[in-house]
Amino acid sequence: VDGNVLRVVSRLLAEDGSAERSRGGQLRKLARILVEASFLHYHPGWINQAWMELGALVCLPKPRCSRCPITYTCRAYQEDRIDEFPPRLSSRPLPVRAESLLLLLPAALPARLLLELGMLRDEKIDPVILGGILGGHNLPLLLVRRADRGLLGGLWELPNYPERGKDLTERLTRLSIEILLDTGRELRHHYSHFEIRFRLFVAVFAEQQTLDSWTEQRWVLPTELEDYPRPKVHIEAMRRFGLIGR
Repeated sequence: VDGNVLRVVSRLLAEDGSAERSRGGQLRKLARILVEASFLHYHPGWINQAWMELGALVCLPKPRCSRCPITYTCRAYQEDRIDEFPPRLSSRPLPVRAESLLLLLPAALPARLLLELGMLRDEKIDPVILGGILGGHNLPLLLVRRADRGLLGGLWELPNYPERGKDLTERLTRLSIEILLDTGRELRHHYSHFEIRFRLFVAVFAEQQTLDSWTEQRWVLPTELEDYPRPKVHIEAMRRFGLIGR
């Protein structure tokens, strides 16, 4: 559940969120029930967007109650207790997940491209220069689609794995994936309950193979990326690789 939606629901119900202090619990469950109940008459995409935008544009940390269309049913507003909600969570640092994100290219690469990537192998490069190199060869990259349920359900992303170092190499070897270039760079992104730090790699993958961690995979040209709904962190990764513009 989006953090903006949690804020709206906390005020709407004047929910004290005592079970929410561990970043889970009753408030999150109530938010999900309310959002899913409102799917009855309208498309879920519209409803999700409406709830998130209400929190992002109106029910802000410093709310604009005069612009809100649901103050008539907001308990915190009616009881003049807006400042009490949502409850302030502990300021403990978020747990960090150090993972790896791959720009996967077809196994059969032009010799010139292999040479250009090989020249970069021992340098801590800015990954954005890769976009120009790859674009000159008009090569597709692999996108994979997440399961419909769960975090970022149904979105397309670059292949990624929870391992690094030797563990990552062993896993990729089993999948017939070969790393061509470690960019030496990290991409960091905060979710509500953890921080993810992706190490960025360029690798090759046999086109006939299937990665069973995702529901679907597809080879896509950089010019086609806009046709695929992607998580924010993966859009940023594509920018870092120079695949899409700033």
